[in-house]
Amino acid sequence: MDQLTSMSAYVKVVEKQSFTNAAQALNTTPSKISKQITWLEEHLGAKLLQRTTRRISLTEIGSIYYEQCTQILKGIENSENIIKFAQREVQGTLKVNAPLSFGITHLSKAVAEFSNKYPKVNIELYLSDDHNDIIKQGFDLGIRVTYSFADSSLVVRELSKGFQVRPCASPQYLRTNGTPLHPKELTHHNCLIYTNQKNDLHHWYFKGPEGEENIKVNGTIRTNNILFLREAVLRGVGIAMMGSYTYLEDCKRGDLRLLFDDYEPLQPKIYGIYSSREYLPLKISTFLTFLKEWFAGNLDL
Repeated sequence: MDQLTSMSAYVKVVEKQSFTNAAQALNTTPSKISKQITWLEEHLGAKLLQRTTRRISLTEIGSIYYEQCTQILKGIENSENIIKFAQREVQGTLKVNAPLSFGITHLSKAVAEFSNKYPKVNIELYLSDDHNDIIKQGFDLGIRVTYSFADSSLVVRELSKGFQVRPCASPQYLRTNGTPLHPKELTHHNCLIYTNQKNDLHHWYFKGPEGEENIKVNGTIRTNNILFLREAVLRGVGIAMMGSYTYLEDCKRGDLRLLFDDYEPLQPKIYGIYSSREYLPLKISTFLTFLKEWFAGNLDL
């Protein structure tokens, strides 16, 4: 039998001085209350109550046990109230892992706005282009920009349909090496590879007027950091597939040019990943909702 339930029944019997009244208060039956008290006495090996047809009285040990039970039950109630209160107010420390370049260009702005809105949340943001194990490394939440997920042990929540990914090159590179007019011509160009992705690194996929194109590419630089890749492209080293959050301002200034207007590459999405759907802390659910709304209005496509 559940000891805490039996303790609650015992305390209620003492307070109400009646099995019937205690049963009514606990929405159960007098016989069940009686069984709980009997089990408790047998479990403890001590007589707690003196029962007659007219009244109930505490034994000496029963009085001591009553005081202990009230303290224990009150402590449990206080603990539950603390948890419930914490779940009503967005507060605590939130440990987040996210990609380096995306974290700098976009997530930093979102986190700043979130922090202003929820000042009782302390955010620890770890930016890395490695695929960190969020559970093993103690993160509450991971932000991922990717095409797909292989790890089914995590809960994955889509935060945005993503942003445009396009092949980019500098005017300098195009003047020196010519401008490819069709994705198939990429096989003759220096294509710089971003390695921090789960799809095939050496194949760029396009969808265009003739259908799908699967182009094998290669080049002189491979890196897991998109900002490093951007710098190489700006300096005329080659062509790279980059997200709009990386190339947008460069294109506005004329420092980079987008290729193949009629061909659309695969587009990654933005996801939030965390360990479990059950009892999701309010700080995490609030942050995820905030990001989804923020990306919808502020993500450059």
